[in-house]
Amino acid sequence: MSGAAGNRNRAISHAVRNLVSGYLGTEGFETTPKPYAGRISDSFETALEPDIQGLPGVHLDVSSRLQHRLADDLDSARRAGAVNGTEVSAFVQYRAERPIPESYVIVGLDHFAKLLRAAQASP
Repeated sequence: MSGAAGNRNRAISHAVRNLVSGYLGTEGFETTPKPYAGRISDSFETALEPDIQGLPGVHLDVSSRLQHRLADDLDSARRAGAVNGTEVSAFVQYRAERPIPESYVIVGLDHFAKLLRAAQASP
């Protein structure tokens, strides 16, 4: 289950996903947020999809929890990423009352090393 699926208010979660995707768009990445599921039962078929789509090789979930659960949300993103065969899994932790660019991106050190290798390999 994606990190955002555990958030209590799905409308707020979806709004934060839109903000994250929009911000990444301003940075030159063509992303789309996972579509809003009006009912919880509608979200089951997309539960393992990343919350932010369009980042090849990266499973990115989003959490708008007020009480941060970093380990739980990272484990959730990593499980979903492993099922999807994604090389890097991470999640964005929105920080309430802060601009979206000040959100945290949480990634394990092993996956961070993969990102560094990819950055070094690109021209």
